[in-house]
Amino acid sequence: MDVAYGANGKFKFKSGVTGKITFDDATFGDPIKGVRKSGFYRAAKNQGPSGYSFAVKEGQTVAVPSLTTVVYGANGAFSYKYNRTSDIDCTSEAFGEDPAPGVAKPCFVNPISTPQGYDFAVNEGTRVKVSGTVNVAFGANGQFVWKYNQTSDIACTRQAFESDPLPGATKRCYTRQVSSPNPTPSPNPNPNNCSGVIAVAKSDRTEVNLNNTNCVKFADNLSGSTLAAWDSDANSSCDFRGTVSSNDGVGQLNVTSNYASSTALSGRTFSLTPSNGCKFVKVRYY
Repeated sequence: MDVAYGANGKFKFKSGVTGKITFDDATFGDPIKGVRKSGFYRAAKNQGPSGYSFAVKEGQTVAVPSLTTVVYGANGAFSYKYNRTSDIDCTSEAFGEDPAPGVAKPCFVNPISTPQGYDFAVNEGTRVKVSGTVNVAFGANGQFVWKYNQTSDIACTRQAFESDPLPGATKRCYTRQVSSPNPTPSPNPNPNNCSGVIAVAKSDRTEVNLNNTNCVKFADNLSGSTLAAWDSDANSSCDFRGTVSSNDGVGQLNVTSNYASSTALSGRTFSLTPSNGCKFVKVRYY
């Protein structure tokens, strides 16, 4: 329980108390001198780090059905066990330390979202050890970029993957063994050959004049989103036909009619290449 000791709006507090406690100055300190004070209590809140859910009370066992980070502690002081794949006791012994001595410490969990069919390999900043031929995914929270048909070790870094699929978040690498090399998704032509870049916000319908630039950069990684391209509203002299290709992810949108869309793309920077000479097109992602 959480307890308070004091009067007239002046209190001393203790959180996560178990068993008996004496309400006096010796236990709490004197919050307001010369005044008769009282003790108050309430059920303790099971509040863990942001993004984590309550699992079990101290002394119980955390069931881990899939790759999960488990946290043990209270009052903002926590000990972490990353990338767990098996059950763990919610005790100081299991976590190797007591992050908040003298108070009850529950456990909290944060299941880790992984690409379908992939296994956890390493945390960001370390190296993926490759045996045979594997596809490697780098990212977090459903946002990933890939390296296909890897036969040698690779660093789990945004530099190695030439993209940051989720800026500001801690990312991990995942692998999937392939029995024979997959065809590398294509094309990603001239990934750095952008004459200019137009920034595109989510849901904005953006006119692109390819006389000025041949690339667009979306505010988010398009993994899980829809990209649409259609004829320009601002210039009706021609109808764009061609490709919109990911420079820092996977996939290509083929524009062969007045409107085209795809949900099978990833990355943020895309090159627009006309096949009919038309340099006016409109794009949107949502």
